[in-house]
Amino acid sequence: PFSKSNSNSNMTGKGYPASLMADGNLKHAVFVYGTLKRGFANYRRYLGIAETVGKAKFRALGKTLLPFHMIVQTPNPELQTSGAPKLLDQALHGDDQVCGEVFLVDDEALEALDQVEGIATGRYFKRYVDVILEEDVPGLVKCVCYFIQATPELLSEPGFSAYTVNHGMRYRPKPINTGIVEKCIASQEVSSTKSVMTPAIDSFFSPQRAAAYEFPESAPHPRKLSM
Repeated sequence: PFSKSNSNSNMTGKGYPASLMADGNLKHAVFVYGTLKRGFANYRRYLGIAETVGKAKFRALGKTLLPFHMIVQTPNPELQTSGAPKLLDQALHGDDQVCGEVFLVDDEALEALDQVEGIATGRYFKRYVDVILEEDVPGLVKCVCYFIQATPELLSEPGFSAYTVNHGMRYRPKPINTGIVEKCIASQEVSSTKSVMTPAIDSFFSPQRAAAYEFPESAPHPRKLSM
């Protein structure tokens, strides 16, 4: 059901479906590799909130089965670059597997992540990717993942296998989108009217937390996964 690209068709099909490890309504497995990882800016602003209210759950560290070219551009307002990583849907010789984290999320949390990544505007597109889980017994799982269409210009930039704390410290996020936050909190049983949602949002965005949501303080340091 996801967007198609001109990447290798053998990218998917080996991992077992997320439904085999679903946890109640948390039926979507998502592979995050940048600002949505634990400790980074958009985890604290969005995905972490969903996890706090039970709409998302960290599952495991992981890495892509296949190599991809991931770039991290220097923040530049004139070029509309924020310092967020871009995972290209192609790999170059010498590229490595990309390290990240696997979360289980429910329907509304997945919609929230789609908004964070600009799916509706075409900024990113999503497709399934096979991810090797780092567990006592490693396995493959088919995860939703967010990609940028590769171009010769983007492929010419240096590639990284992990988005690091140093990258995160340079990231310049957009203002917090309360509509996305509402999706991270809302449930199908509870109406998402402003009277219901505003107290919940206010509890997450106290003045003491505001700065922490704008810029990362610290994060688990990404590391190479061993098999």
